Amino acid sequence: MNQEDQCRCLNETIRIGDELLSSAKFEADRASWTTMLFDEHANIIWRELVTIYNGVCGIVLFLLELYKRTEAEKYLCAAIAGIRWVDHYCRHHPDDNYAFYTGRMGVSYTMIKVFEITKDTAYLEMALHNARRCNRFLDLSHSDDLLNGVSGMLLGLLHLYALTHEQWVLQRISSAAEHLANTAYHGKVGVYWDHSPNCIRGLCGLSHGASGIGFVFLELGNYFGDATLYWLAEQAFLYEASCYDESIRNWPDFRKGIHNPEDYEEHIKAYLQNNLAFFTMHGDMNAWCHGAAGIGLVRLRALELLGKPVYEREAQLAITKTFTTTVECQSLRRWQTFTLCHGDGGNAELLLEAYRHFGHASHLVGAEAIAVRALNSKEAGQAYSPGYTGAGTREDKSLFMGNAGIGYFYLRMLDPLNVPSVLAPRLSPYSMHFREPANEEGITILKCNPRTIVIQSLFRRTLYVMKCLAPNATQGYLENDSTQPRASEKLQFIHFVEKTMVTLSPEIQERLCDVYELELEKVRMNDAIASNALLHIEELVRCDRLRSLNADEKALLMKQEYKLNRAAVIKSTKWRWDLASPDQWAENLTSAPSAYQVLLTQASTGITEDQLSQFSYMVLNAFQNVCVAGELIERVIAAFEPILDSEKERLKNIVTEQVWKAITSGVIVTDNSGSDGFNGLTVPPELTRPV
Repeated sequence: MNQEDQCRCLNETIRIGDELLSSAKFEADRASWTTMLFDEHANIIWRELVTIYNGVCGIVLFLLELYKRTEAEKYLCAAIAGIRWVDHYCRHHPDDNYAFYTGRMGVSYTMIKVFEITKDTAYLEMALHNARRCNRFLDLSHSDDLLNGVSGMLLGLLHLYALTHEQWVLQRISSAAEHLANTAYHGKVGVYWDHSPNCIRGLCGLSHGASGIGFVFLELGNYFGDATLYWLAEQAFLYEASCYDESIRNWPDFRKGIHNPEDYEEHIKAYLQNNLAFFTMHGDMNAWCHGAAGIGLVRLRALELLGKPVYEREAQLAITKTFTTTVECQSLRRWQTFTLCHGDGGNAELLLEAYRHFGHASHLVGAEAIAVRALNSKEAGQAYSPGYTGAGTREDKSLFMGNAGIGYFYLRMLDPLNVPSVLAPRLSPYSMHFREPANEEGITILKCNPRTIVIQSLFRRTLYVMKCLAPNATQGYLENDSTQPRASEKLQFIHFVEKTMVTLSPEIQERLCDVYELELEKVRMNDAIASNALLHIEELVRCDRLRSLNADEKALLMKQEYKLNRAAVIKSTKWRWDLASPDQWAENLTSAPSAYQVLLTQASTGITEDQLSQFSYMVLNAFQNVCVAGELIERVIAAFEPILDSEKERLKNIVTEQVWKAITSGVIVTDNSGSDGFNGLTVPPELTRPV
C-alpha cells in the first residue's frame, strides 16, 4: 500500500474510532454502545449487548488496537470504560451462555486483552470471575460450534489458562474437550459436529462447521504439546476435504434451514413436488463464517503447526477462491459489505494471513485492493453496509457486523504482522510468557484415548466385544500411534475388525460378527442419508397430515397398501444388544444364541434403533411385501384362532395400534417410489464387502 493510501486508511480508522467515542453512552466511569439487531419480524432494533460479535466487547477490542496504533489515550480510556460497563452488566445480569463470540467467554477474552495492555491485574481477576459459571454451558448448550457453542468456550478458556494457570480453568478445559470428543459424528470419512435437521449434512466452515472446532483443537494441541488433540483436528479437516466441490472450487454451504413461514412453505412445496435437488443442492458461499475464506485461515494455521503439504494445498485452494470472489469478481455482486463476518473485510483476513505465512506480495496486494475499494466507496459518500441485508444506508457499530470491524480490518491492513487476528485468535506472545506454568508437562486434557471415544460413537458394542474376546489385538490397535491421522478412523477400525475376526475361533467369530453387522448396518444407513433436511420436512409433513385426520379418514388409510419404508431396516441378531442395557452385554459372551429383531430407521437426527418384540416383528415383517393394512390385521387375528370374541377384539386393537404406530412413524409407507424414495439406501462402496 502506497503512502497516500496508508494515510487514507489510518485517517478513516481514526474517524471510525472518533465516531464511536461520540456515540458512546457514558455513565460514571462506564461506557456502552447500542448496536443493530433484527427482531423476529425483520424490524431493525438497537440494543446494548456485551458480546464480541455485535456488542460492547467487540468495540473495546477495536479501540484497544486503535490505541496501540495511535497512542491516543482517549481510545484506551473509552475501551476501559467499555469493559467496566461490561463487567458491571455481567455481574448484575448473570447468563449461562458462554460462547466465545456471542456469549460470556468472549467477555473474559476481552478483559484479558485489556489486562495485556494496562498490566492491571484487576482485569485478569474480572476475567476469572466472569468465567466461573461456564461449566453450566456444557449442559445447556445445543451447539458445539466456534461462534455460538462449546468449542468457542474452550478457546476462551485456553486463553485464560495460558495467563493464570488456575486449576479450575484447566478442569473446565478438560471437560469441554472431552465433551467435543464425545459429541463428534462420523462422516463417510472424518468427523464433524453438526447433525442438524436444518442442514443437508454436517457443516463445513469456521464459524459453525468442522473447521472452527478443528481450529480449537489445533490451538490446544499446540499449547499442551498433545498429539491426540492434533489428531481430532485432522479428523475434522479430513471430513471437510471429503466435501470439497471442485465444480465450485469451494467447500459447500450445507445449510437448509427453516427460519420463517416463507422458508417452511418453500420446503413443503419442494417436498410435495418430489424435488430432490432442493434438499441436496448445497450453496456456494465464501466468507469467514462459511466457505473458503474461513477454512483457509484454519488450513494456514494447520500448515504452520503441522507442516503437512496437504494443508498448503487446501490453503491455496481457499486463497484462489477468495481472490476470485472478493478481489477479481467483486463488481458482479449486487450487495457488498466490508464487514468481518461475511463481508470483504473478513475475506481479506485470509489474504493477510497468507502474506504473513508465505511473504508473497500478491496476497498483500489483494488485501490492499479490498481496503482501497472500501475507502473509495466511503469517500464517494456511500454508507458502510452492515452485515444485515435489508438495513439500507443505516450503519452498525459492532465488530463483526459493522464499522468497528471495518476499522479493525484497516488496522490489520496497516500492520498485518503485529495486529492480532480476531477471526482466528491464537495465543499472544504475552500470554505465552506472562506466568510460568507450575507443571505444564504431564497434563492430560483428554482422559480417554480420543480414537476410542470416536470409535465408540459408532461401534460401542463391537469395541466392547473386541476388548473382551480379543483384548491384546484391540489394545494394540488403540495404542498404535502409527495410524494415519489423515485416514478415516471409521474405515481403519472396520478394516481392523474384519482382519482380526478371521483369526478368532468360530464361536467367538459368531458373537463378534453378530454385533458388528448390526452396528455396520447403522453406519451404512447413516452414510446413505441424502439430506437431513429432507428427512426433517418428511417428518413434519407426515405429522401435520396425520394430526388433522378424522375417524373416517383413518379408517380409509387402513384400506391402503403399505410396504416397509426403504429408510427402515429390520435387522435380526442372535443375541440381544440393547443399547439401553449395557450391563447385559456380558451375558452374550457365554449364553446360547436365540433370535432377536431390531428396527433401524433413518431420521433427521440420525439412525434410530428400537428393539422389537416378537409380536411387533411379526406385524412389521409382513410389510416386507406390499399388503393392505386392514387385511394384514385380519390375517394376524386369524393366526390366533380359535379365541374368545372378547380376546379377539382386544387382539384387534393391539394389532391396529401396532400398524397405526408404523404408519405415523413412517416405518411403513404407501408408495416407496415417491418422496420416501429420496432416502433409498445406496450403500457406499467402501462398506459393501461382506464379513
